[in-house]
Amino acid sequence: MHDSFIITRGLFSELVDVMHDVFEKMFGVPIKIDDSAKAIPISFTPEAVDVKWIISETDRYSNWEECNNL
Repeated sequence: MHDSFIITRGLFSELVDVMHDVFEKMFGVPIKIDDSAKAIPISFTPEAVDVKWIISETDRYSNWEECNNL
């Protein structure tokens, strides 16, 4: 499985911890996450962020679980 996450710089280890915890809670088994995954730091000026586009994309994928039953 491949996913991308946009997080605040410095929270990578917390993201991995949450992924471990939630997966094990949902499925009752631990997950192997490649902790060597690359984190690519990207900086934007506030003017360069298209908030309306981000929200529209979030809405587009908000029903992912309904379309992908586990």
